[in-house]
Amino acid sequence: MTGAEFKAIRESMGYTQERIAQCMGCTVNNIYKTEKQYRGREVSGLMAAAMRLLKENYELRNEVMGYRTGDKAFARKSGKLNRLQELRQMKALAEEQIRLEGDSIAVPRGK
Repeated sequence: MTGAEFKAIRESMGYTQERIAQCMGCTVNNIYKTEKQYRGREVSGLMAAAMRLLKENYELRNEVMGYRTGDKAFARKSGKLNRLQELRQMKALAEEQIRLEGDSIAVPRGK
């Protein structure tokens, strides 16, 4: 997970850097540095694992809330939002790969 992915996950959950720092037991400065300095590099395994756990917890909480309230529309919306987040992450990864490879990728042009 890169710093950019770390930031994208945080933003998709609607959390501030302060909230993530509080959840992870670190300083806001640590989160800021992780998002900025590791933008194109891998984040440390511990920070990446903690973020994945927070994301899973967030998604599970949304699903449970939807089922607990009997709000089927909420549950469906939560599932769609999760899929949208996955697609956005895939897009970001693809864009990053293209940026890293530069012009070495030949894109076919239509007529």
